[in-house]
Amino acid sequence: MIVFDGICRSELGLARKADAKRAEIIEFWRTVEMFSPQSVEKVRRERLVFAVQPGEPLPWEPDHEIARRPLRSNQTWRHVVYLGTYRLDAVFETISRFFEPDLDSFDERPAGESAVAMFLVDEDGKAVLDSAVLSSCAWATGQVLSRGRRSRDWLRGFEDAAERFSEAWSEQVIKEIVPPVDEDSPPTVYRWVLDHVRLRACLAAATAPAGVGEALSCTEIRIRSQIVARRTADSGGHEFLNSFIMGDLEWVAGRAAKGDVGAALCEYLRPEAEIRTTARVDVRAQPAAYPTLPPSKWIDVSGATAQGHWIPDEGRQLDRVLGTLADLQFDMSEVMVIAPFRDIARQVSGRSRRYPGLVAGTVHTAQGKQADIVILVLGGNPQRPGARQWAASRPNLLNVAVSRAKRRLYVIGDRRAWAAQRHFSVLAADLPHTTPIKPH
Repeated sequence: MIVFDGICRSELGLARKADAKRAEIIEFWRTVEMFSPQSVEKVRRERLVFAVQPGEPLPWEPDHEIARRPLRSNQTWRHVVYLGTYRLDAVFETISRFFEPDLDSFDERPAGESAVAMFLVDEDGKAVLDSAVLSSCAWATGQVLSRGRRSRDWLRGFEDAAERFSEAWSEQVIKEIVPPVDEDSPPTVYRWVLDHVRLRACLAAATAPAGVGEALSCTEIRIRSQIVARRTADSGGHEFLNSFIMGDLEWVAGRAAKGDVGAALCEYLRPEAEIRTTARVDVRAQPAAYPTLPPSKWIDVSGATAQGHWIPDEGRQLDRVLGTLADLQFDMSEVMVIAPFRDIARQVSGRSRRYPGLVAGTVHTAQGKQADIVILVLGGNPQRPGARQWAASRPNLLNVAVSRAKRRLYVIGDRRAWAAQRHFSVLAADLPHTTPIKPH
């Protein structure tokens, strides 16, 4: 019994370690989502998005221009107040000082703007209760600046910060709370009509728990006015700023830490050290293991006609490759088509409808994924050679394409033009080149 108990305790300890590792993976995904805020529209009067300016009327005040707009009897105004707008690329620049660069990442810097916090205002200029939301991205950036990554729980505490913001915000928007007259009645809440002073106080209430006022220059207040149905105008609590799945990931991580997840997710999150690799086939050492597939190669296409960076001749060769794979009854979910330019990605994404399961898009589509076959469609407008130089300036594009292909890599593009670019000369020399692929 002692030995048996010892074995059970040992196995239980290993299981708990595996559960903790799975939870860590999900927590990492949650961290990524924390830095993935929803964007805020730019100031555009024609789209009813206004910047709050000192001395100028607010959208719910009678002197504002939208007060002259007629509404139906079942319509009303609702205003989304964004506190402390900031540039998303400023977040990237800030946190990049604390994280090692990922050489496999080919993602562009995020564009657009977001805000430190938001809340809703009704047609009378009074805040909609329980509508305030603190930005997880702004708060997490503040955590990086103040705490760095000194501990494993450096991003714990967002819910507490959001609660502190909600309390400070409530002090600015609520005028008085009258206790209920009996146990069955709710209290009566009287709210202030918001003016410039109270909006600035709300901004201060948001930037204090976030801790990013100086780093992100969060001083602007922006308001987006909307015409909504009167019956739903007071619905609050909408997540206009944060990832829609961040809370779900936190819940799943908690369940995973207890070992309380389904078999499919448990297997998907299996630690790398536990993955059986003995059944894998090294296709470089055993190229005959999959004789029906054409070997990896560079399909040389020197098309002169271009639509942006999309080369129609390359598209025709791509269709021949996909048609060949379909004729071989190959599993198209194990085929990934990637490209360095969005013009190409838009074109190839349409092939997914013709070949269900096909993964197609820009290089970031392949991040963290693998496929038996990777097809790299290079494109590049011949009249804009600088675009090729930009795409080849770092090895990330090739690293992603080569490392994600488990069995075959097909490159489609002008071999001479791309071989002259940095990093591509090696691939052009090592990869056999030919014209259209035909079934064996």
